[in-house]
Amino acid sequence: MTDADRERASLDDGREVVVTPFREVHRPSLARMYDDYPPEHRSLGLPRLLAEEREAWLSGVLEAGRNFVAVVDGTVVGHAVYAPADAEVTDFVIFVDPAFHELGIGSSLLRYAISTAPERGWSASSATPRPTTPAPSTSTTRWASSSTSRPGWSSR
Repeated sequence: MTDADRERASLDDGREVVVTPFREVHRPSLARMYDDYPPEHRSLGLPRLLAEEREAWLSGVLEAGRNFVAVVDGTVVGHAVYAPADAEVTDFVIFVDPAFHELGIGSSLLRYAISTAPERGWSASSATPRPTTPAPSTSTTRWASSSTSRPGWSSR
């Protein structure tokens, strides 16, 4: 993987955040992030509370979607995925470890995901969190394919 395949940023305390496409080496740390995700920060029933349901959900998005992670000190602290909802629309979701909220990690994941959209033939201009989302760092949106009459992002 080259530096062109990642986005780097610095936290206020000087630690580096690296946003990169998901690789299997990230899976144990990503699973731990979701295992420890506080119930009050879950959105739209995600991540799932029961371990077996959570693992099935994670396996599904890792298989069907385009996944990105934010890593600090070797630990996954954020995850973004876009996956097909149907032939024309793609769902997009971002989760950030609550200990890393308000540090720009979700924004970095969003920027990186948008930068990869043209590879898939998609276009986007903005993202809108769902109104039921309790925390600003967790959002779900739909991304319309540029081949449809609904370009860009739209709320689900």
